[in-house]
Amino acid sequence: MFGLHCADLAVVLAYFAAILYVGVVQGGRRTKSLGDFFVAGGKWGPLVSFIFIFASAIAGNEAVVVSGEAFRGGLSGVWYWWSFLFATPIYYLFSTYYRRARVYNLAEFLEMRYGRGVSALYAVIAGVICILFIGMFVLAIAKILSGLTELSVTQCVWLITAIVSAYVYSGGMMSALLTDILQGLMCLFILSFVMLPFLWLDVGGMSALRSLPAEKWDFTSEGMTLWTVLALNLSAMVGGVAAPWIYNWIAVARDEKAATQCAWGHLWKRVITLLFAIYGILFFLHSPEVSDPEAAWGVVMKDILPPVLLGLLIASFFAAAMSSADTYATTSSAMIVDFIYRKILRPAGSTLHYLFCARLWAVGSIVIAALTTIWIGSIEQYVKLPLSLSSFLGTPIYFGVIWRRANRTGMWWSLGLGSVSYLLITQIMPLAELIDR
Repeated sequence: MFGLHCADLAVVLAYFAAILYVGVVQGGRRTKSLGDFFVAGGKWGPLVSFIFIFASAIAGNEAVVVSGEAFRGGLSGVWYWWSFLFATPIYYLFSTYYRRARVYNLAEFLEMRYGRGVSALYAVIAGVICILFIGMFVLAIAKILSGLTELSVTQCVWLITAIVSAYVYSGGMMSALLTDILQGLMCLFILSFVMLPFLWLDVGGMSALRSLPAEKWDFTSEGMTLWTVLALNLSAMVGGVAAPWIYNWIAVARDEKAATQCAWGHLWKRVITLLFAIYGILFFLHSPEVSDPEAAWGVVMKDILPPVLLGLLIASFFAAAMSSADTYATTSSAMIVDFIYRKILRPAGSTLHYLFCARLWAVGSIVIAALTTIWIGSIEQYVKLPLSLSSFLGTPIYFGVIWRRANRTGMWWSLGLGSVSYLLITQIMPLAELIDR
């Protein structure tokens, strides 16, 4: 059924049943306030915070993008997500600072420093960025799953959308955190390691790797030059602290010590990202004829994994996508409903009213993200736009924290010049070159 062995199908269905029970029943039961919905009560210790942040950070798209680029160009493909390597210590420094603010989202944090106008603009942009990332997550996993089953990419996208929507509506970040404890462990162990011994033996182990040309092991290549690596790292270091979900991940922790797990969770993600690049090289050895490297996971998994293990890995890819989509949807809801709607448009509503609106927007953001996959068919397109937007949003945050004289006038100039520069470099200059030809 659906192109899967009955044992694999049973594993996947058991996973769906467990996630829906924990997310819908338990998450819904524990969600009584806006604090529960947006930051899961803000009461969790270091271990739960670590698992939650790792699960939310590893969305499965890293596996697709990094292994795909490593398939094409070798180890240099790791920089598509290793670009955040040097941003990880910054997460550690900012985690205690953000946790002390004790508000629900980064827009409220910015309002304390720069006022409501700037924060409202940030909230709108951040809400859109969250939606684009959700679209990237579901498209990446849908590509893998469509290669493993008889379902199309579109059907896989809407399957993920339906399940995530059900439990996010029930409990928001509370449901996300409870389900991510299971999904984080699946990503940590099954997604990362279960296929490695089978693939290693199949391609011939170390002798096969040694037979590859030396360029495959370089950290730079024709498609990933040193200047590109430096630009990606600079963009990540500047824009990482402006990512709205980073604040919400930190806010679930009960204190500043637990909040630092944001850095440790991301550090472990960097280790796993390097492993994904190794997978890409192994995929090249196994199936060099694959036309779309982003679909290599599905092709190789189906070829070498036995029943049950294949089902576990499929469930783990679902877990990777859903454990990130849920937190990004709740973060988008925090931006639009908790800040724009509750604080600006309708500040006199009841808690029940805001909870209902937050649930609707969280589901709506997932549905909108699924619709974007109709027009955006490449993971690379999804990666470029959100990272570019977040990079010039990060600069005012640094100045606001480090320099006491930073003010809202400077913030507006920063955002304005960043926007103009982005449009000039990405749109006007290529158009001018095209006209010259």
